[in-house]
Amino acid sequence: MTTSSGDLTYERLLLATGAEPRRLAVAEDSGVPTAYLRTIEDSDRLKDAFAAGGRIAVVGAGWIGLEVAAAAREAGCDVTVFETAELPLLRVLGPTVAQVFADLHREHGVDLRLGTSVSAGDLRGADLVVAGVGVSPRLDLARSGGLAVDDGVLVDAALRTSVPSVLAVGDIASHAHPVLGRRIRVEHWDTAINQAKVAAHNLAGADEAYDAMPYFFTDQYDLGMEYVGHASGDDEVVVHGDLAGRAFRAFWTRGGRVVAAMHANDWDATDDLPSTPGTFHPHPDPSPYRPIGHSRDRWTRPWSDLLVGVGTPQGWRASNSASDTASGSASRRTCARRVCTTRSAAAARAPQCER
Repeated sequence: MTTSSGDLTYERLLLATGAEPRRLAVAEDSGVPTAYLRTIEDSDRLKDAFAAGGRIAVVGAGWIGLEVAAAAREAGCDVTVFETAELPLLRVLGPTVAQVFADLHREHGVDLRLGTSVSAGDLRGADLVVAGVGVSPRLDLARSGGLAVDDGVLVDAALRTSVPSVLAVGDIASHAHPVLGRRIRVEHWDTAINQAKVAAHNLAGADEAYDAMPYFFTDQYDLGMEYVGHASGDDEVVVHGDLAGRAFRAFWTRGGRVVAAMHANDWDATDDLPSTPGTFHPHPDPSPYRPIGHSRDRWTRPWSDLLVGVGTPQGWRASNSASDTASGSASRRTCARRVCTTRSAAAARAPQCER
């Protein structure tokens, strides 16, 4: 391998070249200052810009775009969001749950313009444009090394590329997930961290499959959400709880198999969601799980009766001992990576959040 410092030889190599934001030419040509969100420095600059108030235009209603819009509105800015799809997050969540996020932002005063393209003229009235139109994996090194590439570096369950001595992780890894049974490429720091741990073992001679489910959370206004798994917009979704009141659990299924689960403002659900994806649901309509009388949703039957988890995010710490059960703490499961100072008031109220 040739570097700026000279040639290097290796026995095993790990590629973790990451991704970079897609540039938005229409914004950069509009004459309005344009920002992207990728680094902590980007975040600090946006925070300073929002503190000054003004008019913010956001292009893209994905996770980045919506979180930026929420932060700008809570700082007192006027916010307009442009999105080509008919709903925000439609490709990820499907129409039922995506509508929740559309309603949420409109109720908080966002001018949400959906199903439309954006022109330079649309942006010229803004004081700042924030582009959230996705990222592109950095694949030049992989291509130059002759690795198999297709929307990412193709890796097997153990994160090995088409050249077994070379592994790849993070944003660039198109991973043959052994639980979901298909390739996924996840652009999230949680996956990058946990794939790197397995890759490190395999670089040292192990042969471990990476079977953890993707995990992420978002906090927008008074809605806190956690999501486990990997669904697409055309998967069937089953919702329990109060969708209109934004306190619910959602399960995405494909061929009777649960491929993703999430909760919104239902913090007891964090005990259950990690063990759900990758399991088979015996009923198209999971009526055995009707909520019973409780201040938060509980299920009339333990999930373990019908759902046997096979993939759990590595960031979760569970209390499952007999002593925990006796003390009533077995239902608590904490995401070890939650940083309370960055989460919304809704999340800060979560009883399982240990500060």
